[in-house]
Amino acid sequence: MKNAFRRFLETILLVLCALLLFRAVGAEPYGVPTGSMAPTLLGNHKAVLCPRCGDTVRVGSGDHGDQAAGAACPNCGCPDLGLDRVPVCRGDRLLVNKTFHEWRSPRRWEMAIFLSPVDQSKIFVKRVVGLPGESVQVRDGDVYVDHEIARKTLTELKAVRVPVFDNNFQPADGWAVRWLTQPDRGPALRDGPRLRLEAEGVADTYQWLVYRHTFATTDKARPVFDEYAYNGSDPTRTPEPVHDFMIDCDLEVRAGDGWLALGLNDGGSEVVVEFPVGALKDGTHLSEWPAGGAGGEQTVYRTAPTFGLRTGRTYHVEFAFADRRASLTVDGRGLFAPVDRPSLPRRAEVVKPARIGARGVEVVVQNFRLFRDVHYTAAGRHAGAAPVRLGAGQYFVLGDNSPNSDDSRFWSDGAGRPLPVPEASFLGKPFLLHQPSRIEHSADGRRESRVDWGRIRWLH
Repeated sequence: MKNAFRRFLETILLVLCALLLFRAVGAEPYGVPTGSMAPTLLGNHKAVLCPRCGDTVRVGSGDHGDQAAGAACPNCGCPDLGLDRVPVCRGDRLLVNKTFHEWRSPRRWEMAIFLSPVDQSKIFVKRVVGLPGESVQVRDGDVYVDHEIARKTLTELKAVRVPVFDNNFQPADGWAVRWLTQPDRGPALRDGPRLRLEAEGVADTYQWLVYRHTFATTDKARPVFDEYAYNGSDPTRTPEPVHDFMIDCDLEVRAGDGWLALGLNDGGSEVVVEFPVGALKDGTHLSEWPAGGAGGEQTVYRTAPTFGLRTGRTYHVEFAFADRRASLTVDGRGLFAPVDRPSLPRRAEVVKPARIGARGVEVVVQNFRLFRDVHYTAAGRHAGAAPVRLGAGQYFVLGDNSPNSDDSRFWSDGAGRPLPVPEASFLGKPFLLHQPSRIEHSADGRRESRVDWGRIRWLH
């Protein structure tokens, strides 16, 4: 009995020693006090369920005072959230791999922990966008490296995407104003959060459901802007129109033989993926259409000749047009290589970024979500009006919450020159969001901070 108890104590001591050693040389927790990386990482904030649509709204508290004033639900625009009655949740806590950058240098689009180049007593978490020897500039919401757009893979885009609309969260009267039929057939067919396209008897032309972005209090259409619910309302800042979007949804093919299409518009052109249903025909293809699909020639860029959709099945589709790159996966599988289109000097504001079409088939669309890419603003002294040239061992970093981030756009030396992050200042790479928090009611009625298990995740 004594030997068993001794072995138990020895095991506990060994585990504790291993944890202490791992923390000392391997990993260490890091608290996020501010919202410069929101919504990827949250600083101190308030969280509430929207009383109109039921979506969760998280608004910063403590970054620059309480930002709850003027905050609105990003999904439906409801301004009456009652955040003044909600306690503050503490910021996210991360596990950081302290030895990661001893094995290799930081890479573009990765998050990193580092000492501030302005004040070495401060530790920041940002995203790496510019690497040694490159020139970096922020233009029209995108990062340009050596005068070319720095494009993201679909995985990288998913790590930074910002929610625009989630059809699963419905007001009592539904989303009729957000969905238009084209040609006009009256209100869209809805079954709760599900959308129906009944085009089995129409084989010669697409029947479309078009997403129209609206201003909630008036149901008036308006462009999609770079607004963050986390930042609340800032009357001193003019929001900027965004152009890069992603669809994430489930497509249930009910019946028919024809085509199913998804389209994304970035204000300069529209990319459309068309899936054959039933017979393979000439396979799935990705094309560019004139913006809005009106007039002009369609240009086919990619074809998957052996892939089609079958009736009676549901498919999970991720489709993006961001950084002028079109990417597609179906059930996690990429059907063809992404398509990169050249940058444009100017793009129109986007009111109708996405649409779903059916020809000769009946389809139910479930779990439809629309996202936008991070829209980097050309604020600060550096990388806006002119590129910043990085030297050996120097990095340019930005926060995901671009309007509310102190980063390489602002950091200057005594002579006003850009002050990039030297490689020696990197402390590690965050790899796990292990302790996000939320407020819960305890058995005795008190509000307590608990772990938000639904937000625990690996970090890119």
